Amino acid sequence: MLYIYALEDDFKQQARIESAIQAIATAETMDYELSVSGRADQLMESLEGKGSQYVFFLDIDLNGQKQKGFEVAREIRARDAQALIVFVTHYSNFMPLTFQYQVSALDFIDKELPEEEFRQRLANILRHAQDNLGKNLAEASFLFENEQFRIQMPYNEIYFIEASSSPHKIILHGRKDYMEFYGTLAEVDKATDRFIRVHRSISLNPANVAKVDKSQRLAYFPNGETCIIAKTKMRPLANALKKLHRR
Repeated sequence: MLYIYALEDDFKQQARIESAIQAIATAETMDYELSVSGRADQLMESLEGKGSQYVFFLDIDLNGQKQKGFEVAREIRARDAQALIVFVTHYSNFMPLTFQYQVSALDFIDKELPEEEFRQRLANILRHAQDNLGKNLAEASFLFENEQFRIQMPYNEIYFIEASSSPHKIILHGRKDYMEFYGTLAEVDKATDRFIRVHRSISLNPANVAKVDKSQRLAYFPNGETCIIAKTKMRPLANALKKLHRR
C-alpha cells in the first residue's frame, strides 16, 4: 500500500493536491491512503511505520516559516531512509537548499505550473512509487524463517532481539511488538547484516538506537527500553552508528 501525505497550509492548495492525487490513484487503481495536513506537527504525529511506501508532498513555506518544509523533510528522512519526498511550492529558487538539508528529494514541483502539467508531475511520482513498492518493502523488511517459525517485519519496527531464558527461543523487542519464538541468534545473524551483535545474547538494530550511555554501557530505544552492550562491542556499535549517520 502507498501511504501518501500532503503538508500544505493553504486550503485552496490542499483541495487541489487532494483532488489530483485521488483522481490519479483511482485511475491507476492504486491501493493507497491519503492524509492532508496543514501543520507539521499534525503530519508527524500521524506517521506510523507500516512497512510500506511513504510518499510526502511538502510545501516549503508553512505558516510564515519560509524553510519549515525543509526541516520537516529532514525529520522524515531521519525516520525513514526509503520515503519519497517531493516539494510542492511557489519558491522554485529554494531548490538548491534541498542539497543543503540533505533530504534527497525526488522532485520539486512549482505550484505555478498549468494544471495539466501539475497533475502529470504528480502522476509520474505516484507511478514511480507504485512500481517500486514491492522492491522497497522487501528491502525494508526483516525476513526470518526456520522450521518452526516465519516472520516478516519492517526493520524500522525492530529494536533488538535477545536470547530467551526458555531453551531454543529468542525474543523480539519492537516498537509495537514483544514476541517470543523458536530460533537462535545465530540464525538471526545469517538472516540479515543490518543488525549488530552487541552481547553474546543480544543482536540490535543500530538504526533504531536513540542514544548510548557509555558509562552504563546501555543502548536506549525510542520507547525508553534499553539493552546492555558488552564492553568489547562498544566500539563496533559506535562505528555502526557513525556509518548510518554518514548516509
